[in-house]
Amino acid sequence: MERFCDDNFYELPKHRPPSSTLFSPNICHLRGIVLSPLNPGNISNLHKKTRDIMPEWVEGLNFRCALNLDVHKTVCMDWLMGNSTPGGFRFGGMYCRKDNDSITKTPIIVGDTNPSTLATNFHIIFHPLPQIKLETKIQTGRFPNNLDLDDTIGTAEFLSKSSTISLALYNPKRETGRMTIGFLHNFNKNFCAGAELLFEWMKNKPQYNLAIAARYSEKRNSIAATISNSALDISLWHQSNDLLQFGASLIMDKRTSRTLGSLCYQYEMKDTVIKGLIDSDWTVGCTYTRKLKNLASAVGFSILFCIPTNKFHCGLKFELNSNLK
Repeated sequence: MERFCDDNFYELPKHRPPSSTLFSPNICHLRGIVLSPLNPGNISNLHKKTRDIMPEWVEGLNFRCALNLDVHKTVCMDWLMGNSTPGGFRFGGMYCRKDNDSITKTPIIVGDTNPSTLATNFHIIFHPLPQIKLETKIQTGRFPNNLDLDDTIGTAEFLSKSSTISLALYNPKRETGRMTIGFLHNFNKNFCAGAELLFEWMKNKPQYNLAIAARYSEKRNSIAATISNSALDISLWHQSNDLLQFGASLIMDKRTSRTLGSLCYQYEMKDTVIKGLIDSDWTVGCTYTRKLKNLASAVGFSILFCIPTNKFHCGLKFELNSNLK
């Protein structure tokens, strides 16, 4: 199982490794929470349009079965077999509150576990008020290579009409931990800007870092950038038509002296999605997914090839899902 991370721009992210998730999980949309169209979201989602069209790799054979028990309850099972990705069986589900009008609202609880190792994931989203969002991710148990993990990420957000204030804690302990405080404001329907303060403590040695973020977006175009004294992240997104999207990303990390540029695309037809990527490390790959609505299922194929290292990953995934009817 892939270990989650805090996904911030202070560290240079690597390409997504082969994981057991090829199709987006059918959690549910927060239909009970209606946000202002001018709300910019949080800084961690500043590059979301570009990240969403990047392929998600799968290695080996993955079989997934998801069944809706009700509008607010879903159970799922995953079985993964691979060479470089640890195989195994996982069982989980989703539960969210049900109102009298059968519209799902928060809290949303998503979890899965490996019965043999008890490696467990929990993801909880809760809106006590429409303007306040609380979220936590917990990962615990024994993972491959006999590695015991106990990771926790907790976030709190205040969502106003045109601004978002966020507070996030990553594995907070007395000896070590990380905290970020972010603010993002929409000046108009096209432009937003803000800042994020990072505070880390490790063995009584606190460290601070400040990053500036901005995004300009139109209906079919978007450019976003985050910059600090140790890193730079720039992303571009363009929608040529209703079927084709392009994205570009440039990430520079001064601490690791590493730079990574990526080009990606997404071509989406009625029941088919094709994604591709090439980067400055000469990693080339693509994914193909197709929904088979008559069979309430989907099939996906993934290819990833790194030319300098001559490494090749290939994956195939089948999904049975009652939502695909």
